[in-house]
Amino acid sequence: MTDKLVRISLTLLTVLLSILVLGGPARADADDGAYVISATRNGRIVDLTIQSPALQGTGKARLLLPTGWDAQPDRTWPVLYLLHGAGADQTAWTTQTSAGYLTGLVGNTGVLVVMPDGGKCGAYSDWLSGPGWETFHLTELRQILERAYRAGSERAVAGYSMGGFGAMSYAARHPGFFKGAVALSGAVDTRLATTVPGQPFIDGPTLVKQAINLNCFGTPWQNLWGDDGAPGWAAHNPYDLAPYLTSTYLYVWSGDGNCDGCVFNPVEQSTRYQSEAFVRRLTALGIPVTAHFGTGDHSFTYWEPEFQAAFPSLMTSIGAS
Repeated sequence: MTDKLVRISLTLLTVLLSILVLGGPARADADDGAYVISATRNGRIVDLTIQSPALQGTGKARLLLPTGWDAQPDRTWPVLYLLHGAGADQTAWTTQTSAGYLTGLVGNTGVLVVMPDGGKCGAYSDWLSGPGWETFHLTELRQILERAYRAGSERAVAGYSMGGFGAMSYAARHPGFFKGAVALSGAVDTRLATTVPGQPFIDGPTLVKQAINLNCFGTPWQNLWGDDGAPGWAAHNPYDLAPYLTSTYLYVWSGDGNCDGCVFNPVEQSTRYQSEAFVRRLTALGIPVTAHFGTGDHSFTYWEPEFQAAFPSLMTSIGAS
């Protein structure tokens, strides 16, 4: 057999194996050349490593395939993005929740769940000087999912902490891209500077800077959106972008930093004040929002039941049930 025939045979074998194992082509590049380096499947979970021009390196994403994905190769699926918080990664929603929580909740719901890595302090943004997380998530990864994993155009997004910021910022910066958005303990007013007399309070800008300093030590926070007051702060802030959320199902939750048996959490208090300000802004604009505020700290103990409460309406927003 000639070298040419060997190469052709190996290529065909790779394609066939990809179709049998993953149900998609071996390569489905994004328009800018982003492509899947590796895809590892374990049941319904698929872990992707992607060569990303936007990140100037590799990015990762974890997928939860819908029940019936293998048996319906001609069907496209609505998509649910789940965004993690600072210091975590694409595995957080499956490793930090209760055992089987996500798969049990999704169950037979016809939705493709996408859990992308957003960086330890990525802030779901294209940095002025640094990685382009927004482009990676909403352009590169989206195109790969549409071309190789049969992702449809009906999308919803949910996130906790930094991911709650990302959910609302993405939905507002790209009107119509997401039909529903959920923020759990989200930093949804990153420019909030009001202090509360007699209480420890981390204002919006400080919370962003602390997340970068703690999780990406040595990275100047100015590399994200620029100096204090630079246009990038308002251009990514859900509070400032609230008018663009008119056609989106919205759900907001935050605790107060207190819970039985835990130490007071000032980060949760900050997200509470930010969430309350964000909800007031939406209400003043006449934009419907479901808001729950109560006792609780910054943990999945509280995020799990709130996400479960939001889930049915979130699925309705994208036609999944």
